[in-house]
This record gives sequence, structure tokens and C-alpha cells, in this order.
Amino acid sequence: MNVSKINYTNKNIFFSALSEQKIVEGIKDIVQKREYPIVAKNIDYFIDMEKGSSINSDRKLEINDWLKANLKKYQNFDRKLNKQIVIEKIAYLEYGNMNPCKKLIKQIIDTLRNRKNKHPLMQEYQCDCNNAGFFNNFKEIFSSYIELKPSMSKPQNIDSAKAFTKDPYIGLSIEEQLEKFYKDTYNIDIKPPEIPINTKNQESLTKPAKQPIMKKPIKPDIVKDNNSNINPLKKQFDDCQIQLNAFKDYNLMSEKEKNQYHNWFKNVYHPILEKIKNNNISAVDGMIFPNNASAQDKEIFWNTLFERAAFNKASFDDALNIFEKFGKRDFSHDTGMNTLSSLAIAFPDYPDNKTSLKVFDLFEKLAVYTPDDTGDGLSFIDILQKPGVLNSENMIKIAFEKGKNFLWDVDSISALEYELIRKKDAPFAQNPKVQELFDACKLNAIKLKNSLYNK
Repeated sequence: MNVSKINYTNKNIFFSALSEQKIVEGIKDIVQKREYPIVAKNIDYFIDMEKGSSINSDRKLEINDWLKANLKKYQNFDRKLNKQIVIEKIAYLEYGNMNPCKKLIKQIIDTLRNRKNKHPLMQEYQCDCNNAGFFNNFKEIFSSYIELKPSMSKPQNIDSAKAFTKDPYIGLSIEEQLEKFYKDTYNIDIKPPEIPINTKNQESLTKPAKQPIMKKPIKPDIVKDNNSNINPLKKQFDDCQIQLNAFKDYNLMSEKEKNQYHNWFKNVYHPILEKIKNNNISAVDGMIFPNNASAQDKEIFWNTLFERAAFNKASFDDALNIFEKFGKRDFSHDTGMNTLSSLAIAFPDYPDNKTSLKVFDLFEKLAVYTPDDTGDGLSFIDILQKPGVLNSENMIKIAFEKGKNFLWDVDSISALEYELIRKKDAPFAQNPKVQELFDACKLNAIKLKNSLYNK
């Protein structure tokens, strides 16, 4: 692993911005040629990107997040190294009892002979190669697009002009915005009481207004019946989740429905969500694990829980408590990750030691390392890279002890070593005890990897 992959600041590094005209021309050229499968798969993103600065600001934020995630994922993609890893995995899976040299040669020959019937892992590798080439070829266009500021001075049609020419929500409180939105959109009167946000143990809020006829079934959160102890802002957040599920899928919306959705998201949901995050109010509080539900419903529950766990420390702590009681190492088809990876992504900066130790214990209990499943060790390293996690010799010692059965990637361990010991102003520079811990951890990783492939 390259040391540059470790990011303590979470800052994005972009190229100098191109002009809007060049950005739009570049996007149109990409759409017209459609040389890459990822373009056809995500064509709605690229069509909206063609709007340039006239795109709706909330839609642009969604596209920005998608672009940033892919630019980060593929910025250091090493084709040669990844191909070697894939070949080794396939060779072990299909020819595990052969001599390592012979099995590798046989796999290479079989791969060359059967190009039309490639192993799924090789197909996945080829897809990553295509995506890496795509995002690196057009990196300047995409990074410039991210920096482009949206402006509604060029509405796409009459409906969007009406929706955004004058913002009717400016100057209204969140409660007034909610009231206005439901009145204007569904002709429903709601009167949220004015209750201080940070007050606990208040009387319950007024019952949610009758919902309009829905286009699709709602999947509301499972929450406690005792609303009297729910923070008023959290109650508004829960009500917003019901409304959020009532909207159609974005790609099924008409232009008018999209504008209606963006208006609601911008003026109702987003302000509430930001206050939830900034006031460290748990968005997970009240969620109850659906123990007797279907596997699909459980997967939806965990996806929702981990998404909210990343909001703030209070949300993560509540999510961690639920996962300790009911969590397993399950895979999500929607996110493409297992639960431990999701836990690592949501893990907060500068946690207290109690939180870190809980997560260490969970990884020790649930993490695996097999030829076709090596991600848990990397997810654990992602947690150890978080600022404030390895804050003492003892925490480093405990972390490496907990991860001894699945920490296999010497490069990622070395990168962490650089940050903690060798980097300028490193917290444990010239510390022989910490150096010994890292040396032992790397040696164990080598033995672990060798033992797996020599069975």
C-alpha cells in the first residue's frame, strides 16, 4: 500500500478547474461515445452533468459524492499488482493442491485459453481496470466538475424555473418550512409545536399528519412506542424518513417530481439532518433490531443503521450497542460490503478508548481471512488509521493482538507505521517499544499469509 493512501485530513486534492464550457463539452463527448460500460450503467448521472452549473444543487451534491468516491477508489489502482493478487486467488481456489509454481502456470494458461469464459474474479478485475482507466482518463474533467458551483440562472424548463426562481422557504424556521411544504404540496395542515431542540423528556409532539397516497410501499423505521422521551428534532427526523420513503425512485420521477423532491430535500430534510449531526443527536436512538423479520428486511435495517452511525459520535455509539447484541458478519447486496466494512466506514475520528476497544473485540470475534475474502484486515487497518485511535503503546499492543488472525497486508501495516513512527512529527517517533510491536505485527502477517497459501 502506498503511504499516500492514508488520509488524516479527509481533504480532496483536485486539478485546476476547467471552464464550464470545456467541462460540458467533455461530458457530452463521453456520453456520445459511450466507450466505457460504467457510462451506460450510470447514464442518468452523465445526462444531468451535461446541464453544467444549471443543475439543481442537491442533485449535484449527489453526483459529486459519486465522483469523489470513484476518483478516490481508482487513483492508486495498480493493474499489475491487482492482477497478480487475482491470479493467486483463482489459482488457490481451483488448484490448491498443486505445486505453487505449477498451479500458477496452469492458471495463466487456462486464463489465456478461456478468455470468453473468465473466472468471476477475473471479470471483476477487468471491470476495475476499465473503471480505473475511465476515471483517470477524465480525472481533470470530473475534478473540475466537482468544483463547479451550481447556479439556477439557466433553468432547464418552465417547471424548474417556477420551482427555483424564488425560494419561498427563505427566512422560515424548520417547523414553518415543514408546515409550508405539506400545505403547498399535499394541502395538509400540520402545526409542529415550538419546543427547544436540546430539551429532554418533553411531552410527545403532535401526531404525524395523514400521509398522502404513496406510489410505493413504505418501509418505516422500527422505533419505540414511547415518544415522550424522543428529542423533538429526532421526532422531526423520523417523520422525514417516512416522507423520504414515500418518494418514487429518482430515475422514475418526472421533471416536476424531481423539482418537488429537491425542494423538500433542500428546505425540509437537509436542515434537520444537519442539526442532528451538529448537535450530536443520535439518529439511531429508537431503532430496534427486527429479530423475526426476513433476511431482506434485516439487510435494510443494517444498511440504515450504518448509514446513520456515520452522522456523529452519539449515532455511532448507539449503533455499536445494537451491533454488539445482534450483529453478524453479513454481506449486503445493496452496498457491496459486509457489516464489518460498514462499521469501519462509520467509525468516528478521536473516539474514546472504550469505543475503540469494543470495535477491536468485534473484529477479533467476527473477522475472517480466507483466499477469497481478505477485506476484514484492510477494514481494521482503516479503523487504526483514524485520528486518535492508537493513542498509546497499550492501544497499539491490544489492536495488533486482536488482529493477529486476520491482519495480513504488510504494505498497509507499513503505511500505518510510517504515520505513527517515521513521519515528521509522528506521535511515536524514536519509540523502540512501538517499533517492536510493528515489527512483530509485520512478521505475523507474513506467516499468516504464507500459512494460508501453503496448506
